[in-house]
Amino acid sequence: NTDFKALIIVKDAIRVDGGHYTLQASNVAGTKSVPIIVKVLDRPGPPVGPVQITGVTCDKCSLAWSPPEHDGGSDISHYIVEKRETGRLAWTVVASDVVTTSLKVTKLLEGNEYIFRIL
Repeated sequence: NTDFKALIIVKDAIRVDGGHYTLQASNVAGTKSVPIIVKVLDRPGPPVGPVQITGVTCDKCSLAWSPPEHDGGSDISHYIVEKRETGRLAWTVVASDVVTTSLKVTKLLEGNEYIFRIL
């Protein structure tokens, strides 16, 4: 802290602690109140579902989703889309650098059933 600045660190803040606050400072000269916005930095929440699946053919489909409600205090740089055949346990990365909220998935096998997830 200095005569012109003060730093406040709130440990263990969580996402819901962010928002609009009023900061009030007082000294012998008086009291001053100013509105402030607190942004808690965290990892982003999950994309908002449900995932929309359209354009289904024997070997491809299109996926679309909505961005997370909470971005973690920063713009979302990319998404990772994974798929899993319903009869298997392992997830396979379809694309690791999706910068929009949609993706055309290709190279699917006819007759297989898939589960998709967006990270």
